[in-house]
Amino acid sequence: MEFVSGGEELCGALGCIMRVLDDVPPKSELFLVRLQVEEGSANLLAADENGTVLSLRVQNVNNGEDAEDGVVFLPPSHLDLFLRTVGAESIKVREMEDRTVFETHDSSLSLRSLNLPSTFPGIPNSLSGAVELELNSKILRDMILRVVSASSMEDDEEEEASLALQGVLFVIGKDGSLELVASDGSYLARARRNAVLPKGEERRFIIPSAIAHQLVSLSEYTCGNSFMQLFVSKERLVVENSEFILTCPLIQQPFPDYREVISSTLSAEGGEEVCLPVTQMKDALRRIQPLWGSFFIDKVDCRFNKGSLTIAVALPDGGASEIRIAPVEYEGEEFCISFNRRHLENTFSAIEEDLVIARFLDERAPCAITVVGLTNEDRSYTYILSPVVLEDTSEASRE
Repeated sequence: MEFVSGGEELCGALGCIMRVLDDVPPKSELFLVRLQVEEGSANLLAADENGTVLSLRVQNVNNGEDAEDGVVFLPPSHLDLFLRTVGAESIKVREMEDRTVFETHDSSLSLRSLNLPSTFPGIPNSLSGAVELELNSKILRDMILRVVSASSMEDDEEEEASLALQGVLFVIGKDGSLELVASDGSYLARARRNAVLPKGEERRFIIPSAIAHQLVSLSEYTCGNSFMQLFVSKERLVVENSEFILTCPLIQQPFPDYREVISSTLSAEGGEEVCLPVTQMKDALRRIQPLWGSFFIDKVDCRFNKGSLTIAVALPDGGASEIRIAPVEYEGEEFCISFNRRHLENTFSAIEEDLVIARFLDERAPCAITVVGLTNEDRSYTYILSPVVLEDTSEASRE
């Protein structure tokens, strides 16, 4: 096997492939990468123990006369570190007996080729009863980034009820709309786009949040290559375009009734609606962020006064930090509501528009944040945040 590739392209491809191996133990026989050269094209392939497999074409490969076909299995860690130091230099890759050598003009890395595992998985040829969908890569990437941070970070796979919350729900509407929803149980994010798919039956499936992140990486690696083909069966998903093929098992647990959560929060009687400037909110959260590294801070207070909003955090040593945002279109009485700092930060970091409407009922009820001022009315973004409520344990409260 022999070929020449750009260092940045090979490093970018390996970075996408390494995501598949995030949860694979280094001593597992699956902790390796298959490198295959065939007819002048180089491909990387990796698989995890849950049935996820990714095959990715390496871009900018020299398929001249010196290219030779072949397949090797390599340990990924040392190769990843080496490629990060190469930059844009060309790399010559060649197989020599039981080793694979990566060479630049002034450096080289020699890796011992590994034996093929007896149970190494591959890409399925077809999915029985699969539904085929075609999605614009840029639209899919945008929708995933709007919601994926709301998925649960819980890693306890024995807790079956939490499995659905460790993924992203895809809902394909009868009208051709697409909704992506994620939630950790107290924080929910939904992105909706109208008329992105043909009209038909409503279909739902849940992909692991790690796969959602992988699809974002693949979209960036392929520079938004116009469309992705999705093949969805009852138990498995296959996503492909001219650059890659990704397959993974779907999450089978039911997802909570997100429409009821959103509807009940938005339709609750009473409360206040406040228009908030996104840029100033991001700036306020950024300025207090360094405190989170010095102290274990989970709660952020939002104190509304006429014409202003104060973002505040209480420090464990008795101190406090406050940032005032003004003007804010609020004319009600003084009001304070507290949120999990990660939920608040993730919400505003996912929003690219200038303004949002925050709807509050009281300091104990969920808050709805909706994006306003969208240039296209074919999309909407909604976030539901449950407030942090500290129980009053004082004697006066008990009386």
